Amino acid sequence: MRLLGASFSLLASVLLLARDAAAWNTWNEEWACLEGVSAVVTYMGYAALDYESACVDDKLLASFMDCMYTNSPKKVNSIWSWMTYECGDYGLVTNETLLKYIYENATETGWIVQLDTLTPGETVDAPVTVNQTIYEESLKYYKVLYGEINNGTWMGEGMIGYWCLVMLVGIIWSLANRIAPNAMINVKMNFVRKHVVLPATAGKKHSKPLALLGFVPTRVQSLIVFFHCLLNLLLISIGYHRYYPNIYDVSMREQAVVFLSHRTGLIAFAQIPLVFLFASRNNLLIWATGWSFDTFNVYHRWISRTMFINALIHSVCWTIDGIDGDYLASDFLEPYWIYGVLATAIAGVMVGLAWQVLRHWTYEIFLAIHIFLAVFFIVGCYVHVNIDEFGYTEWLKVSIALWCFDRLVRFVRIGLNGGLLKTPFELRGKDVFRARIKQSKTWAFFPGAHVFVYVMVPTGFWESHPFTVFQSNLPGEEDSIILLAKTHKGITKTIANRLTKGGGTGDLRVFVEGPYGHHHPVEKFGTVLLIAGGIGVTAILSYAQQLKQFNKSGQHVIVRWVVHDEDALAWIPHELEQLLGGASKIDFEIYMTTARNAGGNAGNKDKLDESDEKSSDEENFDARRITEITYRRPEMEEVVGEVISAANGSVAVLVCGPPAMNDDVRASVVRHMEAAPGKVEYFEEAFAW
Repeated sequence: MRLLGASFSLLASVLLLARDAAAWNTWNEEWACLEGVSAVVTYMGYAALDYESACVDDKLLASFMDCMYTNSPKKVNSIWSWMTYECGDYGLVTNETLLKYIYENATETGWIVQLDTLTPGETVDAPVTVNQTIYEESLKYYKVLYGEINNGTWMGEGMIGYWCLVMLVGIIWSLANRIAPNAMINVKMNFVRKHVVLPATAGKKHSKPLALLGFVPTRVQSLIVFFHCLLNLLLISIGYHRYYPNIYDVSMREQAVVFLSHRTGLIAFAQIPLVFLFASRNNLLIWATGWSFDTFNVYHRWISRTMFINALIHSVCWTIDGIDGDYLASDFLEPYWIYGVLATAIAGVMVGLAWQVLRHWTYEIFLAIHIFLAVFFIVGCYVHVNIDEFGYTEWLKVSIALWCFDRLVRFVRIGLNGGLLKTPFELRGKDVFRARIKQSKTWAFFPGAHVFVYVMVPTGFWESHPFTVFQSNLPGEEDSIILLAKTHKGITKTIANRLTKGGGTGDLRVFVEGPYGHHHPVEKFGTVLLIAGGIGVTAILSYAQQLKQFNKSGQHVIVRWVVHDEDALAWIPHELEQLLGGASKIDFEIYMTTARNAGGNAGNKDKLDESDEKSSDEENFDARRITEITYRRPEMEEVVGEVISAANGSVAVLVCGPPAMNDDVRASVVRHMEAAPGKVEYFEEAFAW
């Protein structure tokens, strides 16, 4: 059901827009008949056709209805909506009964005068049949014009269709890996993973951003984005139908400018729901595909860019047409034009401010500005198309609905987690703090879970920050989830300062939103390599605890934790003892990148004998009692290569650490993948903004 709900969010706008496209097709005859009436108004005593007269004068209305019944009797039922649209502001009470009466009265009484019976300059107080030649030439032009508008509508929906196809492939791939992760073990699938799915687009940097370019997508992400951009380029470049001479003397160049403007505007609008959907935390496609929020963020940014480029071309083309037609100055006074320019400008500012360097510099300020501008962008777009009833507001309504749904679910999640919670915090080591949060009974914990926490402090209560959580089996903490956070700047610095002033402990009130994240099915693999870097141990710990609990026969579990110094041993001392104590079969090793404090040389391994007199109290905890500590920075190529080459079957590699470490592990898995006798899968726990 959740998958159906996500699919409906995308397809609802397509169905609604199809209705608008049908309306445009219907209106060809209406506009042509109006032109036909315009050509004969002098015979009815008018110098020229104006809407106010056309909407209230029975003669003009009867001429118009006669044209419709003569040339397009099957489409007469559409007249009522069109007349309401065109004449609603001129006092005409438009309804089917009134228009039928006017037409039937004119025909039954013989009131309608045939055009070919009149001489030039003659006037009659009666409706006149339209100029059929002008009607046909006008109809030909309007079919071309609105045909191009309809093409733009369907091409925008084609962009939606492309992403539906991408999502479908992702869902099928995810289901195959969840239901039977070892079913696709063969040389070809490992080849696909090695060369398409896993590697960064170029080089090995993916999690760690490039200096100016930002995050580099994986190769498969880049392919998806490339085909999105290619499809967009093709759709705005092909399939135009123009002709000259035409009844309105519109040149080939002017037609090209106008048609390109229509198409790019419609394709831009079609992409707005995708922009909102892929930026949502509560995007049900995250669950359906098994892709991370970071993956959808990649697509969100690139679709936003193509949407803006389309909108910019749309605006530039209409500006060119305004200059050519000498109406630019007057149009700049029209609300639809002003708000259209405003929306395009806001979109450009949003895309510019989303540059990774600016976004990373002060993310919370960026996010606040981003949301603020997004509201005005939607308002600008809505007024742009709605003030003159152009249509196409369905795209915006769907986007607003998606945003409201995401925000509503966030509030629901906070409520289900107990609302405002009094939560004990404590410092662990120099720059890490621990929080014990009461877990809601409305959801079951799973490895890989993370929550967003709102800390009620004056300087950041509106901010939400993601934290990976794990469960503790310590007495008194069975109903809690635990988070560890490293102190940086912003809210984490504020929390650490408060705890320092309170002697290292203190209670803070928080809202908890979650859970989010995926559980990676590492338990289904013969060999599992878990690699943690620093505070990333919070994610790895949960998987290690679960694998120990399962105690699957023949499964080899290897954990490598890379830390800066011995201060890290104070973060989870009791959890490590529980994990590695007793009859644990987990191969656990700690890499410490700075030289040991006492004795020995960097690069040595150290492990205390069980006979050494060491207390297990937290303040005297020494990890060397239960695992090895190696005093050097590990080479991930070596660590990963050894595990994969020694494996007898399938291998899962899960990493959670600093971006550079994640990239090293990813690159190492890719290099050694085809050397494995079975399937090799790479999983990554990371947050990227």
